Amino acid sequence: MGPSGPSGPQRPGYAAVNIQAITISDTPVDVATITVPSGSYLVTASSIVNYNSAEAIVTCQLTTGNVQDASVAGAGSAGQSGLAPYGMQTLSLTDNVTLTSPGTIAYTCVGTAGLSVPSAYIENSSITASPVLNIQP
Repeated sequence: MGPSGPSGPQRPGYAAVNIQAITISDTPVDVATITVPSGSYLVTASSIVNYNSAEAIVTCQLTTGNVQDASVAGAGSAGQSGLAPYGMQTLSLTDNVTLTSPGTIAYTCVGTAGLSVPSAYIENSSITASPVLNIQP
């Protein structure tokens, strides 16, 4: 192990948690948001998705302004004993963002269009932004 280096600058991290169950249909909904000052961040987000249909697909994304930074999708399955009727899944995203001015980072989810029931409900959503000095390409 080498010698210790100098301490870096300290900046606060940002986090938001939404424990409420939110119905997910074919209309996008922000399940968690955070507002941060300008800078570079490592952003993580996650939710528990409970599917209402075997055909349901839920897509979640991280956005800054009108720019989609990252997305992930999960799908329902045949019923599983002890779980939501068509399965339960944790969706997680990690991304890095650089904002040149203060802004909001949104964790948004949308379900399958054309189903007779809402695609799913989502709960225990969280989003965190940890500041980093810079992001290397």
